[in-house]
Amino acid sequence: VNGTNNPCPTGYRIPTQAEWKEELGSWSSKDADGAFASTLKLPKGGFRNSSFASPRQLGVEGAFWSSTVTDSDALFLGISNSIARSNDLQRRATAQSIRCIEN
Repeated sequence: VNGTNNPCPTGYRIPTQAEWKEELGSWSSKDADGAFASTLKLPKGGFRNSSFASPRQLGVEGAFWSSTVTDSDALFLGISNSIARSNDLQRRATAQSIRCIEN
């Protein structure tokens, strides 16, 4: 959470998977509309797949890292027009959005 690879400013960190699940539970709908209507205003910012250098799914999907990792993968919060989920694994080499929260 506060390791050497924490990209957040001092006093902030990446949410854990449990924190993303709690946040998801507070949304009015479990999809991109609920994500943007939440206090975090999460957009569909797309991602960069570890195999491709160019951005993908901009405005179609959003993916936000959690600090919960296993080997070369990490759990993330994914959003699209039809669903939001917080239990998927992705290779950490994939470029996804982050949201820093206060400690």
